[in-house]
Amino acid sequence: MKKFLVTSAITLMSITSAIADDAEINTSGTDWSGYYLGVQAGYVDIDSDNSLSVPGNAIIAAAIATANAVGSTDVDPNGFTIGLYGGVNRQRGNIVYGIEGDVNYADVDDTGIANTPMGLTAGRTTDSFEMDFFGTLRGRLGMARDNVLWFATGGLAFANVDFNRNLDWAFIDGCPAVGGGLQRCHSGGAEFDIGYTLGGGFEVEPDNGYRFKFEYLYTDLGDESFQTINAGGPGLAMPPQNIIHNVDLSFHTVRLGISKPF
Repeated sequence: MKKFLVTSAITLMSITSAIADDAEINTSGTDWSGYYLGVQAGYVDIDSDNSLSVPGNAIIAAAIATANAVGSTDVDPNGFTIGLYGGVNRQRGNIVYGIEGDVNYADVDDTGIANTPMGLTAGRTTDSFEMDFFGTLRGRLGMARDNVLWFATGGLAFANVDFNRNLDWAFIDGCPAVGGGLQRCHSGGAEFDIGYTLGGGFEVEPDNGYRFKFEYLYTDLGDESFQTINAGGPGLAMPPQNIIHNVDLSFHTVRLGISKPF
């Protein structure tokens, strides 16, 4: 999947560049052709679908019931982002096309906790997300009307997102104690780094030499799975207990930008 995304992005850049070389520059109204560089800031909202499953192994029945009952948390972090963007446009008539890239700092993190219902063995799942960086490399295609450019965009996304999960329960398994009569018997996580993004927006160029942008992007970083094995010490009177965890991650970004053509 990652190889396909990278190949697609390179192909998109090559095609767009080839078209741009043959483009006729529009000289009527606002000329969107050329290079530009700007700064942007906005809001990021992560959607996650977190689950766990117990494979057909020798894990004890009570542990299966506890793991399934505590399940996953409902944690969807959000926060702000700020970054740099730049690209190149070519224009033929009212059609504007080009390539844009951006790199962004993100302050997005959250932690969610889920507990087993009353009547079951005490258990607790703690899920946490953290994203501190993301960027995109996208093609753009738009329609210019006077000093406004409406555009659609899509391409490659890359990010630094960490997901961590701790599963604690009250069984005497020889796992590290974490207080409240619970032991931390399962701990693990996954990292997300590459996916795709789609979106659109508009730009306005007043007669002051700057361009102002509003943009929305949907970004999908795919899903990751990882396995955790009971952390109890040697000599336990039971076989290893393994659990499979799955995390599906996407996020929405809304941002404003200001750029300078050159």
